[in-house]
Amino acid sequence: MGRCPTECNENETERQPFQHRRGGNGRQEAPTADLAPTGRQQDIELGYRFQASRHGVLQLNLSHTLEPGHDRAARSDTAAVINYQVGF
Repeated sequence: MGRCPTECNENETERQPFQHRRGGNGRQEAPTADLAPTGRQQDIELGYRFQASRHGVLQLNLSHTLEPGHDRAARSDTAAVINYQVGF
C-alpha cells in the first residue's frame, strides 16, 4: 500500500489530485472543461486628440465591447476616457 500524506487507515493509498473512489477501485479521473467560447468579443473604439493649449494635449476616447469575455450572454460594455497631458 502507498503512503497517505495525512492521517488515514491501512486500506487507503496515497491520494492523487482528482482521485475518486468508486466501488473501492481507486480510479483517477481528470476534470473536464469546455474551452470553446460561446460568443465573439468585438471591440469598437473612437478617439480624438487635439492640442488644447501651448503645452497641453486633450484626448477623448469612447470604447464599446460586444460580448465581453467571448460570452454570448454577457451584456455589452461601454467606457469613456478623457486624458489631458501637459509637457514641460
